[in-house]
Amino acid sequence: MFERLMSDLRQKLQSGQFEDCLGASSLEAEDRGDLSKKESAWLAGVMFLAGADTSAGALHVLLLAMTLYPNALRRAHEELDTVIGRDRLPCFQDQKDLPYINAIVKELLRWRPIAPIGAPRRCAQDNWYKGYLIPKGQLFNTNDLNMSKASNCTFTI
Repeated sequence: MFERLMSDLRQKLQSGQFEDCLGASSLEAEDRGDLSKKESAWLAGVMFLAGADTSAGALHVLLLAMTLYPNALRRAHEELDTVIGRDRLPCFQDQKDLPYINAIVKELLRWRPIAPIGAPRRCAQDNWYKGYLIPKGQLFNTNDLNMSKASNCTFTI
């Protein structure tokens, strides 16, 4: 599927129907001999899938948050109406003029991160944390900032 999509992209680029994108960069690397057809197709395809999955996850959390906090939704809507109006969609140039929307995005990613935060750790010795035994050799992620600062824990990567 990825290779077929890249073939379609190559045709569109040659006919001038498409602008630069990651897929186009992959095709250039393929033309230089840096990547095979399969490698360039998978590079572009995997990057697309990674972005699509994380974007969809963030939108799910946004819908949850706006359901839980309707006043925040109203305030965000007011900011959009004031800054953008109803005749067009926002674009990246509008970002500096949308502080409340920016704050919502930051809070959304802090509140419910789409991917684990930090590198996995391995416990160097048996440790107790908040009443739980973390055995020597156990792998874990320190998403809880308090846990990463626990004074009685020694961690190695």
